[in-house]
Amino acid sequence: MQDHTLLLQRRLAGMTLLVSFLLFWGGAAFSIPLVDTQGSSIYVLPPQQVLPVIAAHPQFWQWQTLFQLAGGVVAAAGLVLLTLILRATRDRNLSLLALVTFCFSVVSWIVIEAFRLGAGVWATQNPTQTAPAFYELLYLWMDGALFAISVVLAFCALVAYGGALLMTTVLPRWVGWIILLYACATLGLFLIIGPAFVPPELVYLPLGLLGVVLLLRRPQPVTQHDSSDVVTREAAGSH
Repeated sequence: MQDHTLLLQRRLAGMTLLVSFLLFWGGAAFSIPLVDTQGSSIYVLPPQQVLPVIAAHPQFWQWQTLFQLAGGVVAAAGLVLLTLILRATRDRNLSLLALVTFCFSVVSWIVIEAFRLGAGVWATQNPTQTAPAFYELLYLWMDGALFAISVVLAFCALVAYGGALLMTTVLPRWVGWIILLYACATLGLFLIIGPAFVPPELVYLPLGLLGVVLLLRRPQPVTQHDSSDVVTREAAGSH
């Protein structure tokens, strides 16, 4: 019965993480047509040149925003399930710290995407209007400082999850090493070359990997050592 419950939890967590990966990368696919007349992506354009592109492709902009917004929320739900699985074994603190960090990242991402969606609606209704100064300031803050904070927090959370996976037997150790090394390398690249050249979609590659492995790999039977660890922690928590 315990093994069946663990298998169900892993499948649900894996499915949720895989869906978040597909949603976020699906949103990235909707952003492909969002280019100006010279073929430059909307994400490298200055604020005054962004609104005409949004006005020319309002549907793609809205679907892109909604898909990536949903991907972030679903990812947080999937990591809640993964954290519960990790805390049921030998990890007590690291996965919880990772979850809190990722949730802060998702909250920042929701603010960014809500601003983008609102600006898109405004651009559709006012395709020839010049953006006021406050819009440019908000755009630079949202897609500059807040975007960098959101991505850095997400990669820091992945570093912590990689460490938590190495401390447990939930998944093979190679999964923890891949996520840990990938997150450290990408975070370093982000800090060196800047946010403009490290897309947020890279955050969701490890989540897709976790989803696939959780769905395909059957859980290991609970050993006597693991059971005694859980009992000891529960007894300590009751005092």
